[in-house]
Amino acid sequence: MCNKLSLEEILSLRCLYAYDERIPKLFLSLAMVTDWAENEVIQGNQSEPLFILASLGLDSKIDPNEAQLYLDRYLVENNIKRPTLDYSCLIFFKIFVGRIACSKSLEEISELMSEVLFRWYDFENRYFNNIYQYLTHIYYQYFDYYIDSYCIDSEQQLSETERYNIVKSLAERFYKLLNNVDMLTILSK
Repeated sequence: MCNKLSLEEILSLRCLYAYDERIPKLFLSLAMVTDWAENEVIQGNQSEPLFILASLGLDSKIDPNEAQLYLDRYLVENNIKRPTLDYSCLIFFKIFVGRIACSKSLEEISELMSEVLFRWYDFENRYFNNIYQYLTHIYYQYFDYYIDSYCIDSEQQLSETERYNIVKSLAERFYKLLNNVDMLTILSK
């Protein structure tokens, strides 16, 4: 939930990145891809393209084309299909709310939410749009309304600890929902 990405998550983020390059870099890097490959090799996966992909992590600068080439070869070798855009959008939110749930401070959550929620998003998946709208509402309710010029009535204000716990709890609920493969399959249709 907090750190390492699965192959499904990597492929979903790459799908989303191919659709719109503005996806935040904090969710996917070449180092994360080579780390995944290295972990697979350590666990006993004997795939040659995977060995090469893992070894790219030893380079001072990873060539993105070379990394893509060996990832593609691994996918073909194992007959792994890339996820659809709708499925990838939901995986993106799963990773996003997982990062919120792992955040150590309200400020960290605020920075993450503002970086992600105020970007693009014009996807036709209604569940993606509903989750996006809900998370945006959470941002306004627990962060934006607390900025001085918009500050809500002081009697209604929650402490930072209360806000942190509420937002983290909401993120954990979404993560549980989006971590269910059957639910993701249904929502992505």
